[in-house]
Formats: sequence, structure tokens, C-alpha cells
Amino acid sequence: MSLFFLLPSGHGVRVSLSGATASSIDTSAPKTAGTGFAFNTDGTVDDWDRNTGLTQISTATDWIIPNSSASSSYQMSYTSFSGDALTTDDFGGVDTWVDMGTKREVRLISDVDPEILTCTFTMQIRKGTGPVLSSAVYTIYTENGS
Repeated sequence: MSLFFLLPSGHGVRVSLSGATASSIDTSAPKTAGTGFAFNTDGTVDDWDRNTGLTQISTATDWIIPNSSASSSYQMSYTSFSGDALTTDDFGGVDTWVDMGTKREVRLISDVDPEILTCTFTMQIRKGTGPVLSSAVYTIYTENGS
């Protein structure tokens, strides 16, 4: 679900979460698999991999377009969480609304060999305390093993 609205200046703004899957499989020694997502203050969404760092998924998956419309007046939260507990959770837990004035990350990291960690959740975005403008499902899959 996404919402498109016009600013008074006539410029269109699209607030939209597209959903994605981030996965990491590490079979080299030492095995330290990790992956996740970063929802950035500039409106972009990055895939995070422990071995390669942050990479913007695509300009089409940004949470707000144009990015210059991103601000801390937007809030994000995740809900409908299932699976392994997050190793990094900059949202403060399920159903906790946080402003987007700070980069927010969610990650699964494994230092155990062999191990598979996975989780799925629905990310939501709203402006202020208003209604949800967009929501989408995200999945994280991390595997350590040969």
C-alpha cells in the first residue's frame, strides 16, 4: 500500500514502502554471516551485509520520493514480527513508532557455525501521528555454514 499526494507547490511526493528480502550466506572461515536493512534519514532504504556493508537497494524502493521531502516528521514502526529475534533493532521493538530523524536499522547476525536465522515483519510509515501511509513485508535471512 502506498500513498501519492501533492504538496502545495504542486510537486508530487510518494510515500511508499516496497518490501524486500535481505539474505547473507557465509561459508568462508571465520563464518560471520549477517544481513538486514537500514531505513535512512534521506529517504533511501539500504540492504546491509556484514561482509560488504550498506548498499542502496534501488531508487525505486526509497521510502519517500523525492528524497528531499524526507524529514523527522515521518515515523516508522514494524509489526507482525515472526522468527528469530533481531540482533540490532533501532526501532525499539514491535509496534514502537520512531521518528525518521535518525537512521534506523534492523539486523540478524550469526557467529555460530552452523546456524540459520530468519525473520519476517511488516514495516509501516506515517506522518506525525496520522494514519499509516504505506506498509510492506520485509524478510531477513542469515546463514552460517558450509
